[in-house]
Amino acid sequence: MPEAKVYDDLKQVLQEFKDFLDTNKQSIRDAIGPLKSIVPQTGEALSALSGLLGSLTDKISGIDVGSIAETIKQDIVTLLNDVTQTLQFINS
Repeated sequence: MPEAKVYDDLKQVLQEFKDFLDTNKQSIRDAIGPLKSIVPQTGEALSALSGLLGSLTDKISGIDVGSIAETIKQDIVTLLNDVTQTLQFINS
């Protein structure tokens, strides 16, 4: 059943992203203050990101696994990878 594999892949990517955030939570928090002084829009960007992730969580909860296309899964994986890279950049 390919739909189950897509769902499992998506679930794994989301778990890896959550683990990254959990592991680096304090480092990310520590980087936000200095970053805000350089880029005042940082707070707005992080709020938007938080809202996006909340919306993503809501949408994922309502997914009909049978309707997931491989391209949509790839788009979500790409989005989460991009967010992870951005947070890693902020953290460095």
